[in-house]
Amino acid sequence: MLGLPRGGDAVDQSPIVSLTIGILGGGVSGSVCVALINQLFTRERTRAEAKKLAAEAEEAAARAEEVRSRTTQTMAEANLLERGETGPQAPLPTGWRKWGDDASAYEMGCDAGTVHNGKRSGYVKWRRPNAGFGTMMQDIRADNCRGRRLRLSAYAKTREVEKWAGIWMRIDGPKSELLGFDNMQRRPIQGTTEWAKYEVVLDVPEESAQIAFGFLLEGRGQVWCTDMALETVSQSVPTTDLAPEEASMSPVNLDFSV
Repeated sequence: MLGLPRGGDAVDQSPIVSLTIGILGGGVSGSVCVALINQLFTRERTRAEAKKLAAEAEEAAARAEEVRSRTTQTMAEANLLERGETGPQAPLPTGWRKWGDDASAYEMGCDAGTVHNGKRSGYVKWRRPNAGFGTMMQDIRADNCRGRRLRLSAYAKTREVEKWAGIWMRIDGPKSELLGFDNMQRRPIQGTTEWAKYEVVLDVPEESAQIAFGFLLEGRGQVWCTDMALETVSQSVPTTDLAPEEASMSPVNLDFSV
């Protein structure tokens, strides 16, 4: 038996209590009362479950964002941040700028004494402990490249690179959305290497607005880059876009034998 308030008592009533009082006061049968109350309970439970599912979806999205590579994420957002430099800046080659999530930890510029095929090089050099990367970069409008496949190529050499180095390119949409990106993170240049040619290939969709590119270093060491070229290629040239890897059709190596 529900304990109902006596006449004149002032109490805060939940929707369930209010409905019950109204039903009993109106002389509705017990079975009908139970059915109506159950319906209201179900409705309230459904609303609560919907809110819970929405909250869980938001939490899952936040966790997925945190899982992304720190360097790749920062570089992918490079055009959204007007500048990433801090501290005094040394003169850079015309058209190039310094950027990175810890750009002041790196020295950047031209090296007339380090050449390849008669061309001097640009360089990024570690100079103090840091927790990020530095890059020499530039960006251009995508107008002349829309609807094409674009290849960035360059010759690079490294000295005692502890973490990694590479060339990179990013394609941005009209609202700065990421349309294509590769920074060689899956095929990094490490250690000490001689001059070698590297390539990044991306499609430039019709809605593209901007193309950013450059070369980077994360951690100790130094990277030189020269003879850089940006050119359109045929569809027969495979892209190197850092798209999510395709899932396997079935599980493999479940017994960890290899």
